Amino acid sequence: MRNTGLEKLPEDFGQLQSLKELHLNHCKHLKTLPNSFGWLERLEYLDMSYNPCLEVLPESFGRLKALNYLELQGCSIGGKIGLPLNFSELIMLRILSLDKTLIQIVPESFKDLNALLNLHIHQCPKLEFIQALPRNLEYLDIAECPKLVDIPCLSNLSSLKYFMLHDCPRLTHLQGLESMKALVQVRISGCKMLYTNPSMNHDGALEMRNLSGSMMSMKYDTDWWKVTYHTLAQMCL
Repeated sequence: MRNTGLEKLPEDFGQLQSLKELHLNHCKHLKTLPNSFGWLERLEYLDMSYNPCLEVLPESFGRLKALNYLELQGCSIGGKIGLPLNFSELIMLRILSLDKTLIQIVPESFKDLNALLNLHIHQCPKLEFIQALPRNLEYLDIAECPKLVDIPCLSNLSSLKYFMLHDCPRLTHLQGLESMKALVQVRISGCKMLYTNPSMNHDGALEMRNLSGSMMSMKYDTDWWKVTYHTLAQMCL
């Protein structure tokens, strides 16, 4: 259903209850989804990228219990009423892209997305606050969010392996980085107001760290390059 002229789906669309994969992207005129959309209880893969007129997800969206991949890039979701209150009931969701949406807040309820492993938040011009993050995340990529001023402490993200933070010029603090023992790669750049001094006494398998374009400074133990970061493959300070 890519590149169609649809403005809406039929009200009984949810009766396609055997549907497992749906590509509903680049539909430039699509404005609404029927409330029956939540009846697609076997749906696992949903690509709704680049539907610029789509502003709201139906209240039934949280009933998509089998959904594990969701692409919302380039939609206008979040501009009016945000994500549905039951969004955190997507208990199987593993990969989520909110790139280029109009969300203003990543809500506290996001902490309940326990299956979520991969989260992308790029080019969200209205995003100001990330109130919570799922504790089982392995990959977190936040970039080009000019109004973002706050993200939660990262110390509970014990499974996080890849952390990217780029071009968020109003962000001033970052807490908990020193507690993330599973980290393999950290890249932080273009956050010119970010100032923190975490102790990176890291005994894991960190391979790359890039802290360019910020005011972050790092505090190290004696002979850290010999003991603490023996697996470090690339560094840019």
